Amino acid sequence: MSFSSNYSEAAERNKEPLRQVLSQFLSSMEKSLPSSLSSSSSLDENKKKRILEIASGYGQHVSHFARSFPNYEFQPSELTPQNFESIMERCKELSNVKPPILIDISKELEELMTLESGALQTTYHSIIAINLLHISPWKTTPMLIKNASRLLQHDDDDDDDGGYLFIYGPFNVNHEYTSEGNKNFDEHLKSRCEEWGIRDVQDVEKEAHLCGFILLERIPMPANNFTLVFKKKSTKHNDH
Repeated sequence: MSFSSNYSEAAERNKEPLRQVLSQFLSSMEKSLPSSLSSSSSLDENKKKRILEIASGYGQHVSHFARSFPNYEFQPSELTPQNFESIMERCKELSNVKPPILIDISKELEELMTLESGALQTTYHSIIAINLLHISPWKTTPMLIKNASRLLQHDDDDDDDGGYLFIYGPFNVNHEYTSEGNKNFDEHLKSRCEEWGIRDVQDVEKEAHLCGFILLERIPMPANNFTLVFKKKSTKHNDH
């Protein structure tokens, strides 16, 4: 199939490194499922491990991930329906990918839980945001984290006592650029929109901490990027 006009070279390059990161956190649960539940369609509705992707683009990531983790149900989303056709075409043979839904993650959750957002669930095992924070206003960052804290599942009786939030992209560290290329890229972003720009890991971590997340890992990725892996803290370890 050809997607000559609906194709991101960056997504094609980073989808496999990102899959490898996800495999560190998703594979154990995938392998723990009984063989009788090896098909996504046969999973009990209440026991499905759902993964929500914010800003799915053309569907290159979600289709790649869904093939690698067949026991997880993936929910792609986008700000507008412009890319829905590309996402659905790429995922048409994948039974564990739901139809894309509209999500403006910068809005409060109450606004997201509307008919406009389609079948947005109230609990997800993980949430993935790839190359989003630097091409959106700063307010998107705290709202993404706040909404993730409310959408991620919480089961205090499960050893997996919280949900994962994976955020990928370019980041500054200690308010310094990690490369000259990132510095130039940041200047380019701000020339396009003054509200855009590379975010700092510490600033993102601070917002995450306020919403009950801990930063598990800051994983270096190709092309001077990072994957930040946050985990929602269990209420049984929380005094509040």
